[in-house]
Amino acid sequence: MLEDELREMFAARVHTPPASVDVAGGAIRRARRRDRRRRGATAGATLGAFAAVVGGALYLQGMGGTAQPADPNRLTFQNLFGTGPAATVALTSAGGPQSPQLVDLLVGAQVWTKDGRKVTLEGSGRIGQIARVPDGWVYSEGSTVRVQNDNGYNSVALPVTSSWAISSDGSRIASVTQDRLTVTKVNEPGQGVPLASTTVPQGLRPVSFVEDGVVVGKDGNFDYWSAGTDRYSETWQKSLVAVYASAADGDAVGVVHDHGTYCLTDVTPTKTGLKVGQTLGCEDWLAGGLDQAAAMSPDGRWLAITADEKVRIIDLQRTRAAAAVRISEPNSLVITAVCAAREKTAAVWTSDSVQAVAETPQGGLVACRHDGSQLGVKMPEGVTPDWTLVPEFGTNGS
Repeated sequence: MLEDELREMFAARVHTPPASVDVAGGAIRRARRRDRRRRGATAGATLGAFAAVVGGALYLQGMGGTAQPADPNRLTFQNLFGTGPAATVALTSAGGPQSPQLVDLLVGAQVWTKDGRKVTLEGSGRIGQIARVPDGWVYSEGSTVRVQNDNGYNSVALPVTSSWAISSDGSRIASVTQDRLTVTKVNEPGQGVPLASTTVPQGLRPVSFVEDGVVVGKDGNFDYWSAGTDRYSETWQKSLVAVYASAADGDAVGVVHDHGTYCLTDVTPTKTGLKVGQTLGCEDWLAGGLDQAAAMSPDGRWLAITADEKVRIIDLQRTRAAAAVRISEPNSLVITAVCAAREKTAAVWTSDSVQAVAETPQGGLVACRHDGSQLGVKMPEGVTPDWTLVPEFGTNGS
C-alpha cells in the first residue's frame, strides 16, 4: 500500500544517506566493435578531458555561493526522497576495485561464461540476438533461432523472419515467421512445442513478454496479444514510443511522447490492448533510452536506461509513490545511481537485481549498483573486441 511504501521511504531517508534478421542491430554491434579497437589510443586523452571539465564545473559551482537550506516542514520531493546520487556521475577508475565477470559475454561464435568456460555455439552464420536461460542459451544466426544446452547439445531450431522476444522466466520465445506470431516452449519438458499462434500483419515484431502475453511493435507503435486462444486483433497504442516489461510480477512501464515531452508511465496489458496509466516523471533524456537501450531488473523494481553516455537506474517503487502524492517538482523520477555508459547500449542486469552491467564509453565494463555504488568489471584475459553482453532470463531463481 502507498502508506507502507511511504513509511519505508521515510525510514530509508532517516537511517541511510532482442534480432535474427536485425539489420540495424547488427550494424550497430559491428560499429561498436570497430570503435573498441580505436578507443585504446584515445582513452587517456578522453579521461583527461573529462577530469578537466568536471574539475572546472566543481570550481565554478564553488564560486556560486552557499545554497539556502530547504524548509524541512515543506512537502517537497527533496525532503521526501533526497537528491540522491543522480547529481553526480563518477567514472570508475581503471586502478580501482574490480569485480569478477558478472555476466556471460558473446565473443564471436563463443559464449565466454561468467564461470570461466568457453562454449562454442552451433551454426555457420553470424550470431544476432542471444540470451542466457536456465537450460542454456537461446540465440539466432541467419534466419534461425536455436536453443543450445549447457552440455553443447543443440535441441531446437526455429525459422524466423524478425527479431524475437523471450519470457521473463526463460521458458518461452515469441517469434514471427511470415505472417504467424508463435510462442514456443524452449525449456524441458516439451522443448520446442508451440504453445500459441496467431496471424499478424506484415512488419509486426515481438518486443517483450508481459505475464503470459506478448507486447508487439510495428512502425513505432505498440500493441498486446494475450497469447491464448484468442486471435490477435489490432488495437495499437499510438502514444507509446517504448514499452519495458518486468521479469517478475508482470508490471510494465513505457515512454509516452506528447507535444515534445517524453514521460515514463505505467502500462497495463489488457485483451483490448495496452492501457497507459499513471505518469511517473518526464525527462528529455528518456528519448535516448528508446529502441532497446533500457532494461528492467528481474524483480521489476529497477529500470536501467542508457542515454547521454550514462546509465541511470530508476527506483520504480519509490517513483510510483512520489508520483502518487503529486509532489510539485516537475520530475518525480527517483534515480538512485548514475554511471558512465556507452550510448545506445542496453545494460544487462545480474540475476539478483543488485546491479546492471554496462559498457563504458572507453570500451570496458562497469557494474552500476542500484545503491549508487559502482565497480569496474574485470574482462576475461584474451577477449577480442567483438564481444557483446548476454542478458539473462530466469537464471538462479530470478
